[in-house]
Amino acid sequence: MGLLILGSVPDYSTFGTNALITFRNSCVESIRVDRGNAALYRLLADHTDRLIDAYHQVPLDSDIARKDFEHFRSLVAAAANAADQTAEQQVEALNSIAAADFF
Repeated sequence: MGLLILGSVPDYSTFGTNALITFRNSCVESIRVDRGNAALYRLLADHTDRLIDAYHQVPLDSDIARKDFEHFRSLVAAAANAADQTAEQQVEALNSIAAADFF
C-alpha cells in the first residue's frame, strides 16, 4: 500500500515552514487513517516539527537547508520503504528514523 503522505512531501523549491506544516498535518491525519503505519507517521511528524522550529526561529544558510532537505527526503524514503516490509524490518526502520538527527 505505501504511505499516504507521499503526495504531500515538499520538493526543494517549496521546502520551508509552510510546506513543512502541511506535511506534518498530513502525517498527523494519516495516523488516524492508516493505523498500521502510525509509528512511521508519528516519527516523521516529530522530525518535521523539529525542522519547523529550526526554520521558524532563524533563517538557515542555503547549504544547511539543502542538507536538511536531502536528509528529510531520505527519512521519508526510509519510512516509505518500511511501510510494506515485515514487522522486523519496520522496527529496524523505526529505530533508524528515531535515531536520525538534523544538522
